[in-house]
Amino acid sequence: MNQNITLSGLHIYPVKSMQGISLKHSACSWNGLKGDRKFAFIHTDTDSDFPWLTARQIPEMVLFRPVPDISHGRQEGQNFTIETPTGERLPLKSDKLKDELLKKYDRPARLIQIGRGTHDCMPVSIITKNAIRTLEEETGQSVDPARFRPNIILDTDSDDHFPEQKWLDHLITFGDRPDSAVLHINYPAKRCSIVNLNPKSARKNPDILKSVVEKMDGCFSVYASVHKEGTFRVGDKVSIKKI
Repeated sequence: MNQNITLSGLHIYPVKSMQGISLKHSACSWNGLKGDRKFAFIHTDTDSDFPWLTARQIPEMVLFRPVPDISHGRQEGQNFTIETPTGERLPLKSDKLKDELLKKYDRPARLIQIGRGTHDCMPVSIITKNAIRTLEEETGQSVDPARFRPNIILDTDSDDHFPEQKWLDHLITFGDRPDSAVLHINYPAKRCSIVNLNPKSARKNPDILKSVVEKMDGCFSVYASVHKEGTFRVGDKVSIKKI
């Protein structure tokens, strides 16, 4: 593909439905980016196949911010505290944090850790700046990419409104290092009502999902699996080829 594509944003989300952490570089295993989506709160009073406590039930979850320990060069967020919407910092595994999270919610929940991650579908999500700009044009308002919780944000000189949708069943390589990560783009990401939540205020704006459904058939960004373990670095030049 004759496109200039650059990795412009790299993010992990250590706790399901909470804010993400922006990185300059990251390692990637078969289970996705290191430290991504390893923790989640789950309901303890249900046998549902979807036990997760998310911003669907508590919109304010998107305002809780993991704060990583970056000592000794660690950026992946495997050691962190949680900053509450009031600015208080609490240990992730503390009862005080759980109580703060659940104070307006009348169901019991507990924290779990999953080594393979709590991804809904594939372990990596990718979005382009083109798609964000297109959605901004459709809605007439600024759109924070964090609404869609992407791991990877790409900048491309393509004129296409949604270039990532044309990369399905392609391999995407990041940089030209011996340890460059390679992903397989699998399918479009179907979106739910959580994208209506402003990640900085938790206010709902139904125009976001409405536009995604009407103009993009409910899909926005793409999911990818890991074809080759390796590393990502912001600024990586990206190459794409059909499988």
